[in-house]
Amino acid sequence: MKLKKKLITLIVLTLTLCVIGAAFAACSGTCKSGEHVYYYDSAAGETKCLINDDSVLPIKFEFDSARATAVVSGISDNFNLTDIVIPSAVQNGKTGKMFKVTGIAADAFSGCGRLASISFEDPLLITEIKSGTFANSGIKNFTVPENVTTVSDNAFYGCSSLTAVTFNGKLTEIGNRAFEGCFNLESVNIPASVTAIGMSAFKDCSALTAVNFDGGILLKTVAQFAFAGTAIAEIEIPAGVTAINSSAFKGCSVLERITVPDSLSALGSYAFDGCNSLNVIDFGGTLNEWNNMINDATQWNGNRTVTVEASDGNRVYKGTV
Repeated sequence: MKLKKKLITLIVLTLTLCVIGAAFAACSGTCKSGEHVYYYDSAAGETKCLINDDSVLPIKFEFDSARATAVVSGISDNFNLTDIVIPSAVQNGKTGKMFKVTGIAADAFSGCGRLASISFEDPLLITEIKSGTFANSGIKNFTVPENVTTVSDNAFYGCSSLTAVTFNGKLTEIGNRAFEGCFNLESVNIPASVTAIGMSAFKDCSALTAVNFDGGILLKTVAQFAFAGTAIAEIEIPAGVTAINSSAFKGCSVLERITVPDSLSALGSYAFDGCNSLNVIDFGGTLNEWNNMINDATQWNGNRTVTVEASDGNRVYKGTV
């Protein structure tokens, strides 16, 4: 009789566990992203599998009960973490409530030098990547999820292993210093949805040779130091941009030619300072418009002869304007 009661109890417990995880998996096996329910054990600081507690994700979460959402807040072992898949949902271990994972908190993976790869079980759920999220990590490439509109300040600062980043068509802002010091980043394509590229956004990306802007881009300003210290040889500033701020291309030693639109009305001080190879500025406006725009502090390397090719003629400069 006692044996029968124990057997019934075991069956009931097993069925209960299966009901909890039914939407995600069969009641067997070890945790696998997309097939089982993960829950966050705040006491242990670990994310575990509802089916098998031996399967652990070394990530932590913060919960928003009102919205039933969660964000990745950090990790429990940043020294051994090399790659990770962010689950689409996680259960609060205290309350049993399920939460959709919609973002990554500020500095969550900052300093994770061995983190080479990160992906998302459901990228469409991710709506924000905050300041310093991957700063000084070992991430090698990254695709910004489709519904993310902002890559915040310092998000990838100092990611010296980053070679490629893919932006989505809904992105509107690339924050200050977002990719500064990404020494191995080789090229970027800026989507038309972008309205702001922050100060020093790509500063000292010394392997960056190509920056392309999609047609119809809404960008109005090239910010201070935005592309300073890069390896760009030629760049076309998109139509609609009205200002290139001070030192925007400072120290771009291999920059030979830059094309700027007739919409440009402000050229900041030292915008091309240290551009030792600069030969031609192709300006879409008239020489009169160019003359009204520049000032005595606007300069490039004093030993270079720079030709401004305007729509109605050329003007040759030697050193400081």
